[in-house]
Amino acid sequence: MVYYILYVILFSYFFNTIVTFDKILSKILSYCYVKRNDMYTHIGYTSWISGGFMSGFMSGIIDRVKGDMHYLFKKGTDLTEGEKKRKLRAWSTVIGIVLVIVQLVFTVLTLLKLYKLDILPLKYAIILDVILVIIAIYNFASQFTKTHIIGKILAVLLSGVLLYTFLFTSKVDETLNKISNVKTTTDIVDVVVLKNDKAASIKDAIGYTFGYNSTANSDDNKDAIKRINYDNTAAIKTKEYQVWLNMFDALNSGTDIQAVIINDDSLQMLYEENEDLKDSIKIIGTIKLTRKIELSASDKKVNEEPFIIYISGNDEEGEIKTIGRSDVNVLCVVNPVSRQILLITTPRDAYVYMENLNEGMKGMDKLTHAGMWGIDYSMATLNRLYECNIDYSVKVNFTGCVAVVDALGGVTINSDVDFENGWEAAPETYHFVVGENECNGEQTLAFCRERKAFLDGDYQRGRNQLSALTAVIKKLTSPAILTKYSSILDSVGNMILTSMPTSDITALVKGQLADTREWNVQKFSVGAEPDSLPSLWLGHNASMSKLYTGDVEMAKKLIDKIENGDVFNVDEYYEAEVKNIPNYNSFYKLNGISSNNSSNTTKTTSAVKETQPATTRRSVKTTAATEEEITTTKATEPATVKPTEATAAPTQKTTEATAATTTAAAAEAPKAEAGNISDVERTAP
Repeated sequence: MVYYILYVILFSYFFNTIVTFDKILSKILSYCYVKRNDMYTHIGYTSWISGGFMSGFMSGIIDRVKGDMHYLFKKGTDLTEGEKKRKLRAWSTVIGIVLVIVQLVFTVLTLLKLYKLDILPLKYAIILDVILVIIAIYNFASQFTKTHIIGKILAVLLSGVLLYTFLFTSKVDETLNKISNVKTTTDIVDVVVLKNDKAASIKDAIGYTFGYNSTANSDDNKDAIKRINYDNTAAIKTKEYQVWLNMFDALNSGTDIQAVIINDDSLQMLYEENEDLKDSIKIIGTIKLTRKIELSASDKKVNEEPFIIYISGNDEEGEIKTIGRSDVNVLCVVNPVSRQILLITTPRDAYVYMENLNEGMKGMDKLTHAGMWGIDYSMATLNRLYECNIDYSVKVNFTGCVAVVDALGGVTINSDVDFENGWEAAPETYHFVVGENECNGEQTLAFCRERKAFLDGDYQRGRNQLSALTAVIKKLTSPAILTKYSSILDSVGNMILTSMPTSDITALVKGQLADTREWNVQKFSVGAEPDSLPSLWLGHNASMSKLYTGDVEMAKKLIDKIENGDVFNVDEYYEAEVKNIPNYNSFYKLNGISSNNSSNTTKTTSAVKETQPATTRRSVKTTAATEEEITTTKATEPATVKPTEATAAPTQKTTEATAATTTAAAAEAPKAEAGNISDVERTAP
């Protein structure tokens, strides 16, 4: 009776499984994805393939297999030579069917994972489904023929491929959930005292009065006070301030307060504004606060509708946080239908209006300070400035930048200037030439961070960041890079934070697989003029950048054109718009000279070399032989660049500065105020 039971369990089960395999899969899919009919409309004809073939084929061999199964557990000593062959054939059939079982299990698991990710276009899903069904039918049917060895080999190989695919897609799913479904963030709060204070820990300072700024990170301050009281079984004395300067003046006097509670990001920002502060205080304790976050996101169909992504970057390393200054502020405007991408960069010190009603704060300040309240406040500030609606945000720090580029296998950055980075941009010095530069992660970071090598500092750095971002986008959208999709996501799991849902990220990949047309990436930099202006966040005057009204208005028009589906070149559109406008207020000034000339962009790097520590100087691998020749001049004189074909050739104005000339400098327009944006016409850096 044993062989009859085994026959019924194995043979009958797998005959019916193969015949109805696609129907079972269809039911599972319809249960999981009842609203997505497009994912399983192809089930009918694949079932016809399996059912029609199997019903005719199996009728002629059932009796033979049934007879073979009779000898499956017979002792070899009791069998004739013919019966031994039938026993061997029976075991071969059973082993083959078991291998097909394994193949079917991995097939179902892999297809379910792929359909859950929704990463394959429908046509590829149909092709994959049909191929897997045909192979399963062949592998099963071949176990009853002389080609059973081939079927077994195929089953083993396919099972291995399917297992790898399942693990691969599971890793992708896990990483996507990590970067797009972040529910918590960790903030660090410092407790500081004067440098010469005898207190070495928070416990030593329990008897002190602690000051804190009630208008900045108030939730962190309140939670930190609760934690200090709980950990030390005490009730510390506190005093509120609304201006940083007043609070630290009080700390220096030592009369009203003897310690300060401050968010670490705020402290780092104050260090940047006041270099002497770091030498006058010390940190005696840190408190880590984990809190829930909810990032705003859009419900747009990213393969059918235009959308805007806010890309924020800062000078931090390690795990990314939602709160902190933003040194990179780029709007990425995408139209998936026209295949147009517009990158707009805004200076970190742009003097703009911002508000945080929860903190009772509203007024003018530099853009980077909005990030101290959270990335949503930076988005709201830019929405107000450009009269747009940002749909998603992506925040990345230095560690994330290096990881992304290295995971991509490096990028090719097209630089419009020749320069070497200083030690503040990177510990190692790299030489970047005009034209294409092959860069790894560290080199890309140095390219994006350097600013002291340029006369227009932060503004050229912003244009360099756009060039690097363009290189990353081109590499990301190339068909070859899709094979590295998992490793790229895995490398940046804790270093990138985005509000874009997993479904939208996979939809973008799916759209790229379905439509391999090249993206047209355009760039535009909003210029500004340096000034000293009141800071809402600091409570006193600080270095600011007054945006040029012409550039802001141009950015609005460019955003509208991308969203309307217009296909255009930014340079050509810019020239057509402004060439007849007298005294056009913009960073790219057309005063009878070509704004393609970047002679004022790069200053001599000798000053940078003198201040940086001794390091190994390396040249970045280049694919363009042309370089600008830079003539070293006195520090008080503007750098001059020998004219070459590289400087004369037209390039995008979005990555180049206006040439400085004596005539232009003499013709500087009078200054005028217009709200928060400068009305000064740019003539020289």
